[in-house]
Amino acid sequence: MRNLIIAAAALWGLAAGAAAQETGGVLVRGGWLFDGVQDQRVRNPGILVRGGVIIRIGSLSSSDTAGARVVEVAEGETILPGLIDVHGHHSMNLVGRRRDETGHYSVVYLANGVTSNFPAGDYNPDEMFALKQRIDAGLQPGARIFSAEPYYGSARPGWSHDISADSLRKDIDYWVSRGMRSIKAKGPSKTHLPVII
Repeated sequence: MRNLIIAAAALWGLAAGAAAQETGGVLVRGGWLFDGVQDQRVRNPGILVRGGVIIRIGSLSSSDTAGARVVEVAEGETILPGLIDVHGHHSMNLVGRRRDETGHYSVVYLANGVTSNFPAGDYNPDEMFALKQRIDAGLQPGARIFSAEPYYGSARPGWSHDISADSLRKDIDYWVSRGMRSIKAKGPSKTHLPVII
């Protein structure tokens, strides 16, 4: 398919940012839509986005679209569903130190059609937590992040091989309270792994 419009990249500002302030939301019409269920490209029947959420695709009444801002998709363009990256890292080596890049990678993910990202472990979990909050609040464009937060094991900066089971449980409870969705065990000892699990 040529001239694709990736839904995440093209609509982020409309769906997450601007549409959140618009009572009528955003109506995306025209062009084509890739139907991932039927594995084919079909005419776009109209997509209604309100408050950062796709409310309906097709079967839109005039009351549904009243007050909506209209975005026209060109005839040769196709809207794709967002992709999910299930092992997308933000970490990189920068100026001699390893860190999570929290400024531009989030936009790069969107530009490549990724609307949801599971980083599978964060090198700097506090920075990534702050990025997740900015994206969720519509303050920074980026794919939704389903956080794994810190690594559990020798891949984690400052990891202590002598950490007690109680301290490990408290650390996991802390990150779960902040929204950790899963755990990345990378280099734990054989005594730590059962505790992590």
